[in-house]
This record gives sequence, structure tokens and C-alpha cells, in this order.
Amino acid sequence: IEKQKVFPVLDKLFEGDFYIQERMMLQGTAYSDDKEVLDECALNDFVIGKRGFGRMVTIEVSINNELVDLYRADGIVVSTATGSTAYNLSAGGPVLAPNMNAIIITPICPHSLNKRSLVVAASEKITFRIGKSKETSNDEAVIIADGEYVKNIITDDKLIITKAD
Repeated sequence: IEKQKVFPVLDKLFEGDFYIQERMMLQGTAYSDDKEVLDECALNDFVIGKRGFGRMVTIEVSINNELVDLYRADGIVVSTATGSTAYNLSAGGPVLAPNMNAIIITPICPHSLNKRSLVVAASEKITFRIGKSKETSNDEAVIIADGEYVKNIITDDKLIITKAD
């Protein structure tokens, strides 16, 4: 609600003049050394982004435990249909109707011309494993949920995304 419309909208709310619209959310669970280190929900998106300017991160993407692709990029946006018009759209991803039960995987500045967004069913279990871009050091990344920093992760750490209950 825009600031200048708060009071008229609150009046409508108190009068019962509203409707509820259900939207799908994402559940993100991160693991480091096979220990759970994060359990978070997001309405719009999760972002796995590089940590540090001028670096890239390697991210292995699997769906239902089958390798789908390996991205060398600035990061990946994992969004709901609600979040499809936010960072996902800015990164070149598709816009979905808000009531769709789907998950969008969009690379951020991929270091390859053939890496594009992928739209998958909301019933899929998507695993993102941080790889290693250089032999001499671990990749470092951050997990962001709905625009808020939530966790640092490194090579071999995993983030599993599913549809939230």
C-alpha cells in the first residue's frame, strides 16, 4: 500500500471490504558439512549470490537429485510467480501469472551465452551446491531471502529449495 493510501485502505479492511489471495512460497534449507544451518521461507525469491566484487561463483543445480546444469555466474535467482516481476525479471527471467505453482531458476550474469532461465513445477526439489571456480580457493556465496541477507555459504555447501507448506 502506498503511504498516502494507508488510511483509506485500513478503513476498507476494518469494514470487511477485502479478499485474500493465496500465493505460493518457497522453503529454503541450507546444509554445511551435512548439518542444517538455515531454514527460511520466502514469498518472492531466494538469491544465491557471489560474495565479493569481481568474482564469480560456480553453482551446480540438480532437480530431484539429477544434475541439470552447472552455472558459472554472479549468482542465481530462484523465484516464485509472485517474485517473477522483481529481481528475476531484472536478470532476464520470465514473468509468470501470480497464481502459477512454478519455480523459476534464473542465472545472474552467466559466464556463458547459452545459460537461460528454467521454469520447473513447484513439486520439484531443487538442490544448489556451491562448486569451486578456482583450484586454489573455495567459492564464497551469500543466501538472500526476499532481499534480506540470511547466510554465508562456501564450496560444497548446499541450498535445497522446495515449495513451502
